[in-house]
Amino acid sequence: MAEPLTAATLASEAASDTAAEVAGDALRLLRRSLQRSRGFALLLCVCELPTARNQFIAQLGAAMPDVELITIDAADPGQDLLEALAAHVTDARPRAFMVIVADALLADPASAQHFLDTLNLRRAEWPHRVPHPVAFWLPRRHLGEVTRGAPDFFDWRSDTIDFPEVPDTALRPLGIREWKFGVDPRFSLEERNERLRELKSRIAAVADATDEVIVRQRLAWWDEVAELERVRGELNEALRIYEQEELPVYRRLGDVREIAVTQGKIADILQARGQLDEALTIREQEQLPVYRRLGDVREIAICQGKIADILQDRGELDEALRIFQLKALPAFERLGDVRSVAVTQGQIADILHARGQLDEALRIREQEELPVYRRLGDVRSVAVTQGKIANILQDRGQLDEALTIREQEQLPALERLGDVRGVLVARANLALNLLKRAAPGDRDKARGLLCLALADARRLGIPEAGQIEDIIQQHNLQPKA
Repeated sequence: MAEPLTAATLASEAASDTAAEVAGDALRLLRRSLQRSRGFALLLCVCELPTARNQFIAQLGAAMPDVELITIDAADPGQDLLEALAAHVTDARPRAFMVIVADALLADPASAQHFLDTLNLRRAEWPHRVPHPVAFWLPRRHLGEVTRGAPDFFDWRSDTIDFPEVPDTALRPLGIREWKFGVDPRFSLEERNERLRELKSRIAAVADATDEVIVRQRLAWWDEVAELERVRGELNEALRIYEQEELPVYRRLGDVREIAVTQGKIADILQARGQLDEALTIREQEQLPVYRRLGDVREIAICQGKIADILQDRGELDEALRIFQLKALPAFERLGDVRSVAVTQGQIADILHARGQLDEALRIREQEELPVYRRLGDVRSVAVTQGKIANILQDRGQLDEALTIREQEQLPALERLGDVRGVLVARANLALNLLKRAAPGDRDKARGLLCLALADARRLGIPEAGQIEDIIQQHNLQPKA
């Protein structure tokens, strides 16, 4: 029988959510870095607790069964670390090294200096002697002295990854949200449906609870349900949740910030439906004034970007570009928010594309935006960006290259995610690509794709339905009797 939910249980879960999310993101970043490495790569992993560090390494090994994970304890000041690692390089099998830099070694000034001097002196040998990725694990309190003590060696490092203190990293707690940018893009369609069932079951279990801790946890679950419904294309249900399950409760709690956040999500849906004036009114009159009163720099920047996005949809490109370049982007850069910087760069690329500045738009997509989403493991944003790259290539006349991206990369990714709206848009764009190429069989294939896209768009009640109908009529692609 499941343990009953109590205020104390939920408070404990809520307190550990942030650390668990950060730990999960850090571990995934390390895994991706190791898997993508070709030859020597140096990563600096910062973790204060030895028990947590060992759990991270064990979980990493379990997640990378095809990679030989070798752990070397750098505890002996007389040990030649480079030779110790090189001794394990016996063949070309995939492997990665975990070097645990002992606290005792670093705590003794003489031992630490010898260790760091040796790293610095032999730095040029590492890429040739150890043609595999190496992660140095050290306590957070020693990070500064290590990087200062061997600056030339640690110039090799490709990343520094900070792991928080968590009691147990091996288990994914039920009900905890691991992805902070909306629906977890690593979920398959089946996993997403299972997550939806799990969340609705939890909501039902505490439907009558009045304790504020439980009420707020229930709101968080409702919010994730709404996002899952949006991805499934169920915009009406998502809007109902925001308007009937979340907004009235935040108003009763007097939580002005969450009221503004929820109103922004309502505006997102209205914009998706083409109700641009209503969405803009919410952004300018309900959201932005609240964030300004709160002094929330990040949310102000996000809201300004959303306003610019609506202006772009209304065809006011100059004003939209001004807001993106002079307000939103500088704010995110000052905050060090790499994902929001990438999103804003993508919005700037949208406008440049619309203006016909194709080369600069393509450069931003490929160099500023796509690499960030890949580092974050955001599969959906990668797929959307690939589709926009294909749009640019198509407009440049590179039809085969655009078609390859759409068919082999973008559409399969969106289908795996179960992103109904994303899939129908991708199908429509693929059909336009085929019609423009006009090779044998392209016309019939385009007709089939457009019919599928139209059926989904009509079911969802979104503006794309009319656009797809226009394409079908323009090209005389009505289904054959």
